[in-house]
Amino acid sequence: YTDISVSVKFYNTSNTNQYYYSPIVRGMPYVTMFYNDVTPAVYFPSPAVWKVNDIVAAGNQTFNGTEFKVQTTTGAPEPLRSQTWVIYSSESITLQFSQNAQTLGLIGTAPLTGWIRVANLTYGNDPNAADVPNRLNLLRAYAKFIPIRGEVGASIPNGSQTATLNFNFTRYNEGSLTGDSLLMMALPH
Repeated sequence: YTDISVSVKFYNTSNTNQYYYSPIVRGMPYVTMFYNDVTPAVYFPSPAVWKVNDIVAAGNQTFNGTEFKVQTTTGAPEPLRSQTWVIYSSESITLQFSQNAQTLGLIGTAPLTGWIRVANLTYGNDPNAADVPNRLNLLRAYAKFIPIRGEVGASIPNGSQTATLNFNFTRYNEGSLTGDSLLMMALPH
């Protein structure tokens, strides 16, 4: 871990070659999970999944691809308003819709060695809903650029009254991806 990042790793105690882990880096707009020979799952207990890729989901229905748009039901009370999420995968996968109370959501049909990223796209009564296509394009463009570590550096030149803060991020697959950088968020300051 560092001041602004941590990785959480889960092992199969029967086979330590099967594991999944999540880098959590301050400012990342996606939830990311790396899998090594583990069947992925994304659970939506409340509000529940309603549509996948604009198709009303039925029990055990499957969806194939590297990008999935998931819309949840509108719940009561109001805080459980409909939400739309986007799931990205490093390779084409098949997700099956489960209505089982213990596994309500989308479950892979085979083990994955790769990554899955999930980001919130919009929600019911979003006052900026007209911007959703731009958000989707932005999330799609940066999905493959994954921060795995972040560090903060601070310096004050001798005799200065000004401090400089540097945020340095390490990206997954740093050497093999070119031409772009990370999508990170910041709070107003």
